[in-house]
Amino acid sequence: MAKRIAKINRLSTWLMVAMLVLPSIAYPCRFHSGSESADGPILPGSSDIILQSHLAQQTGEMTPLAPLSGMRGYRRAAWWLTLLSRRLEALGLADLHIVIVDAQMWSQMSSRHQQSVLLDIEAPIDRANTVMLSEAALAALVNQSLSFEQAMNLRVMQVYRDELGIREQLTNESGLDTHNSNQLG
Repeated sequence: MAKRIAKINRLSTWLMVAMLVLPSIAYPCRFHSGSESADGPILPGSSDIILQSHLAQQTGEMTPLAPLSGMRGYRRAAWWLTLLSRRLEALGLADLHIVIVDAQMWSQMSSRHQQSVLLDIEAPIDRANTVMLSEAALAALVNQSLSFEQAMNLRVMQVYRDELGIREQLTNESGLDTHNSNQLG
């Protein structure tokens, strides 16, 4: 009897582990799975970005974002990432990753690709030069209700292992905002 209970406990443990692991393998981001990943934080600082984003929305420093899931949420985020990548390109930035930390959606900007941004890729092994931001921060940046410098000061956007001087380029973009916003439309 004790052996049977032990066997059932082991089977239950394996089943629980499988339930936690398989959804994160099968779906690359929240928009595909319909829920957040059980993997926990993507990169150091990602949990802080999520918390600071909620705080900024509650205090009115950022406009609250209506949540969307499934394909509607994915299309909205993909479009915003495309617009953000154009803005980053205008600043001379390339060869970096962007991750929406609360959706766990990775994208890559690369000068080697024909497309300006590859959307919804697997998380890279080398995560240096990754722009980390919340979905609400992405919306605010694309709508230009928040500058890059403001987003970093609010801690709703960070750059992980910045080896390219991304922070400096982003904080020096304030004089370019008006000029570049005309090119995005």
